[in-house]
Amino acid sequence: MKLFPIFFTALIFGASGCNETKSVTPIPNTECFEVSYVTGICGQAVLKIEKPAFFKFGETWNGHANVFYTVFDCSVDEMKLKQAHFFVTISQNNPNPNINCVMCLAALDYQGNKKYFVTLVAECESNLGD
Repeated sequence: MKLFPIFFTALIFGASGCNETKSVTPIPNTECFEVSYVTGICGQAVLKIEKPAFFKFGETWNGHANVFYTVFDCSVDEMKLKQAHFFVTISQNNPNPNINCVMCLAALDYQGNKKYFVTLVAECESNLGD
């Protein structure tokens, strides 16, 4: 019975640490913007934001400016992405996109704070006239 107060105290302190959140300005879900592939492995990638209006949503990591970390859906062919710029939208409420996929266990060592889930799009409407 003496262990109950110790367990209860540890439970309270452990639960209070779960509510800590970092202040990150989200990109609106409807915005589409151009990115390029910096590096990646096993469905994880660091993407570079190419449009200056969106630079504020990236950060500097490993000497690369205006980048962020993402996890691709398992249907994405990363080899094609490495060859050109492409367009994405951000999804703030995306659960694990690879829950039904077989994925390798290698991990990308990204120590930055900017992490978003992306959806590939064919073209941004705002870029059609550029």
